[in-house]
Amino acid sequence: MCGNMWPAYMTRHSTALKIGLAVSTGLAYLWSAGYEIRTISALSLILLGIVYWYYQLCVQEKLNSKHLIVITGCDSGLGYSLALHCQALGATVLAGVLDPDGQAAKNLTDSKVIVHHLDSTNEGSIEQFGKYVETLCIEKKHDLYALINNAGVMIFGEFDWQTEQHVKRQIGVNLIGTMRVTQILMSVILSNKSRIIVISSHCAEEFLPGLSVYCATKAALRAWSISLRVELAKYDVKVISFIPGNFTRESNIMARQRQYFNEMERSMRSEGIIFYDDYFARYVEYYSFVAGQDDLKRVTNSNIYDIFDNALLDVYPSAVYK
Repeated sequence: MCGNMWPAYMTRHSTALKIGLAVSTGLAYLWSAGYEIRTISALSLILLGIVYWYYQLCVQEKLNSKHLIVITGCDSGLGYSLALHCQALGATVLAGVLDPDGQAAKNLTDSKVIVHHLDSTNEGSIEQFGKYVETLCIEKKHDLYALINNAGVMIFGEFDWQTEQHVKRQIGVNLIGTMRVTQILMSVILSNKSRIIVISSHCAEEFLPGLSVYCATKAALRAWSISLRVELAKYDVKVISFIPGNFTRESNIMARQRQYFNEMERSMRSEGIIFYDDYFARYVEYYSFVAGQDDLKRVTNSNIYDIFDNALLDVYPSAVYK
């Protein structure tokens, strides 16, 4: 265990270690150069103050079972993995799942994670989910520590191919759904001074062909998060964006991609079929290689969890963690 802790410790406190080394070297130089002890002492106090201030910024919260962490989109991938991870950290976790009878829901329940149905495109489902969170906080005496907005849909395909339903689904889940879930929980968030963590994407900053709609939703989500962070700061509510990187092979986010391609082909206009010729077929073949539904997996990249822990636990969190 200690062998695994040291690399994480060195990474997290690398800045402080560099400062410490620089301070020691500088003071040794001043001493050898003949500076008065008063000058060296004054500089030492200033530099120690800087190091103390740095460590204060790195202070982290300690979780216990009274803390409630709510996570959306826990049927697979990152949401499923974070639900198990937060449970292991000692918090009480409520996982929103689209399929309450699925394997993820079963595994989470077996791990003592609370599971509740949540369809972020359905207003009634969102309201029921919000009422259940209120019940946990009022009747079970939990404090809502964090809402982690993770639910997301990604559909590959050039914009001209995507159907109206494809566009609406990505906007509905990624953007509007996130806003609706956050708003339904806002009174609980404000009363508990909870933190809101929005799972973002590098696609919010690097706009990729074939993902124009998905990128648009993530860019809009980023803008919303920035504005919300400023709006809620006066109420001591922290809004944080977390960009986890690529873990497609450990997620089922592309599980329905073949279905989406079939829908695109059926809806394509005759002139489009002629214009794109075999390009569409080659495109489908290429992306079908990474599509498809795998067995339920946990994200294994330890660096994702390390950075996420900072977003979740830092007393003075940054606006963005990558």
